[in-house]
Amino acid sequence: PEYAGEVEFSKLQVNALLDQFKIAQAARKDLHLLDNISFKGNLSGDKNNLTVKDLSFNFADKLKGKTSVVVKDFAKPSYSGSLDLEKFNLNQLLDSLNIAVAARKNKPLLNNFAISSNGFSGDMQNISLKGLQISAGDSLKASFGTLRVQNFSNPSVSGDVSLPTFNLNQTLDGLGIAVAERKNKPLLNSFAFSGGFNATPTAANLSNVKTSFGNNLSASLGKLAIQDFANPKVAGDINLPTFSLNNVMRQLGMTPPALSNPKLLDTFALNSGFVASKNSLNLTGMHFKLAKSNLSGNLNLSSFAPVVFNENLTIDQVDVADFSDVSGYRVPMQQLKLSGNSSIASNLNFATLNGKQNIQIGNIRVEGVSLDKLVMQLNNTINSSGQGNDNVVKLLLNSAQVAQAVNNMKNDVQKYSKPGKRDLSQVTNLGTFNGNVAIVNGVINPSQFKLVGPSVALNGNGSLNLVSKALNYQVNSQLLTNGINPIFKKMVFPSTISGTINNPSASLDWASIQQQLLKYMVENNKGQIQNVVKQQINNIIGNPQGNQQQNTPQNTQQNQAVDAVSKGVTNALGKLFGG
Repeated sequence: PEYAGEVEFSKLQVNALLDQFKIAQAARKDLHLLDNISFKGNLSGDKNNLTVKDLSFNFADKLKGKTSVVVKDFAKPSYSGSLDLEKFNLNQLLDSLNIAVAARKNKPLLNNFAISSNGFSGDMQNISLKGLQISAGDSLKASFGTLRVQNFSNPSVSGDVSLPTFNLNQTLDGLGIAVAERKNKPLLNSFAFSGGFNATPTAANLSNVKTSFGNNLSASLGKLAIQDFANPKVAGDINLPTFSLNNVMRQLGMTPPALSNPKLLDTFALNSGFVASKNSLNLTGMHFKLAKSNLSGNLNLSSFAPVVFNENLTIDQVDVADFSDVSGYRVPMQQLKLSGNSSIASNLNFATLNGKQNIQIGNIRVEGVSLDKLVMQLNNTINSSGQGNDNVVKLLLNSAQVAQAVNNMKNDVQKYSKPGKRDLSQVTNLGTFNGNVAIVNGVINPSQFKLVGPSVALNGNGSLNLVSKALNYQVNSQLLTNGINPIFKKMVFPSTISGTINNPSASLDWASIQQQLLKYMVENNKGQIQNVVKQQINNIIGNPQGNQQQNTPQNTQQNQAVDAVSKGVTNALGKLFGG
């Protein structure tokens, strides 16, 4: 037989009908949706197939809609059709089905819901929907280009979804999710999402994912793989195009960090591959941009509790003055390389910090002071000392000039160490830096470092206690400025860095500097001193020419004695000044 025609039921009380036959009474308890059903449509088919056209239905005024469907082969059925549901109150519908009543308390978003699909097909194990549209309230609409569910007994779901811009705050408010935590976070007022997906009960893969938060922040994931939802492992790549971190933080109700250059955070970007689990994170091929600085490399957090990590990072350029107050100077650095490994307890207590780090810097400059200029001021004083003197007394008097020059330089250094406006055209090139850091229980000790540049060479060691914040470093430096007296290249400028991280102090050993200068001044003029002393002795013994005319044994012996005395006086002077 074949059949065709129009069918209409109104106010069909399925619960009452099934009660008459005592069918599934316990299972239907409180399922009021079945108390009043109406539907109307055109039917045709035979004993193996069914076609329903333009079937409109109404379940107790809680679910209304229209559908068309074709079912083939009842023994092994397959189906296709379309579905359009009028807006309905999902809360009321689920209440009438006695589904998750307590869990849906205070979730008004579900009061206004709609679903439609311009085409679906499937069988007893699979279903595919095209043009699926879902809306919730006035804020959320989702469009699925395709949605496929394969193998209902162990389902695999795939497709693509697009969520046009909507108010995420309003949506989450309607679901009662994290209401207090989202207070004063306007960034979530404008959100959009799109991407492809493929998921099973234990894993999921996303592709070409794009998200945006208004005009403030956008992100894309080329791919995202999630394995084992019970103990998830996530892998993929992320791209955050340039955005203002200042704006994003304010939009999240956060206060941006206080930097010397707040605009630094207005240009921020990140691109990286990643692998993560509940207790680890590995970033590979990372490219990070902050203003004009670019960071690249790898960072591996092998544990979150405790925090264990190793890194191999390179920063192409950075200016220390952008991050902290350096008394008006600019301190640009190039090619910073950071590598090593460290660990710290999950509460980030510095007393538990241990590890090793290597720091390399390709070039460091200080803009606002010229070390070469300061050195040349002292250099000129030393070069003039002792020249043209015809006796030792005048030479020794010039030692006062050296002391005064040292004091002048000391005053200049102290002036340059105080906050003030700097002439950034004056530059000191400090050159390259290399430091090895060993950290034991929060104490960086020993910490050895070396700096070599065209103007100065520096090395030192000491300790930094991150727990007490105490500093204790001994630093020795040598001047390398071109054109200076060789005396300076022999000198060592010792200094001490002490105090605390928040209140550090640095001091040069000016007494040592002055003593070295006087010592080398005497050495630099040793021949002149010796000649003056020799001349004075010859004058005293009545031998003004040193008896050079008569080469007698007596004269030779006398000259040797004068030489010995003059050398002795000169050496004594050298020892007097630390020689």
